[in-house]
Amino acid sequence: MTLRRPVYRWKTFWLGILVLTYLGWAWHDSTDARTTTILTAPHRWLAVNQLDGQAGFFYGSRSPSSTPPWNIEFDRDHDTSTIDYVYVVDAIEPNRGGIIIAHWLLILLFLALWTPILALRWIRLNRISEGRDLSPRGPADGGPNHPTNSDP
Repeated sequence: MTLRRPVYRWKTFWLGILVLTYLGWAWHDSTDARTTTILTAPHRWLAVNQLDGQAGFFYGSRSPSSTPPWNIEFDRDHDTSTIDYVYVVDAIEPNRGGIIIAHWLLILLFLALWTPILALRWIRLNRISEGRDLSPRGPADGGPNHPTNSDP
């Protein structure tokens, strides 16, 4: 029987904690400031905006004459307007689109993905530590017909 590492020593656990911390900080930060990141590329643009506990992801295309080269811009402003008012009108125009999602929903979606990953990993490691590894093993992998496992 092999000893399994505790959950707090898993990389997947700490990576998830890091992502949850970032999402929580972004939610808190969005309550009193508007933060925008815009990436422009030839013929296209992509924007991420957060304000009032919401995050918005927007995209669009531009005409070739108004297209700048690759560029990335960051903007932070203590604004009182809401993300809905600022970007929904632009998102429904032709050649543009976007989605606005609340930060609490982003956190719930992440937890809905991360928790089963941790649970499945825990179940798998328990099976391995109890000697019930269900993966197929042939003679080359130390299976039952391997020379080191045969009785003299």
